[in-house]
Amino acid sequence: MTQTTLTLVVAMTVDDQERIKAGDRYTAGDRLAGAVSQFCNKHAFPYSDTFVSIGVFDGNVPTNNNVRLYALKLGSLIGKPGVLAHLNIEIVLDDIEVVAEGDFQDIASNGHAADKNPNDSSRRYVKKIHLVAGDTAQRIAALLAAARSVLNPHYAEARMFRPLVKGDIQHYEVA
Repeated sequence: MTQTTLTLVVAMTVDDQERIKAGDRYTAGDRLAGAVSQFCNKHAFPYSDTFVSIGVFDGNVPTNNNVRLYALKLGSLIGKPGVLAHLNIEIVLDDIEVVAEGDFQDIASNGHAADKNPNDSSRRYVKKIHLVAGDTAQRIAALLAAARSVLNPHYAEARMFRPLVKGDIQHYEVA
């Protein structure tokens, strides 16, 4: 695979990191799963309750980015540092199915609210979610396009609809 500027990370706690290192699997969750699921189903986007939220960046993760801040917040909840798991692109790329130009849950839940409001349109939210398909170059291009469409401290979020495992991770970074 050719060298790219694509960086994929997952924010987690040190406890999550230790569980993965021990062989456990990691998944995320949506607080607004019903709204997200309904929006995705209505607009033909893939959705599963089993997924991993992946921060997508063109280059390094900025120090003041929301993904890094989220990892710090997770860590502060348990009194330990937050962690960014940098993913091995060659391993996870084919499993990434969708990318959003921002926080996936926020976009989908706002789109769901717009779908229910006769005075609003969800079109602006639908335009912010993209399928990730094709060969390696096409998948990388789709992810980078989403990452380049948002400004720091925001981020693009991709989703992989399977658990994260030890072999998916290239290295860890304390947030």
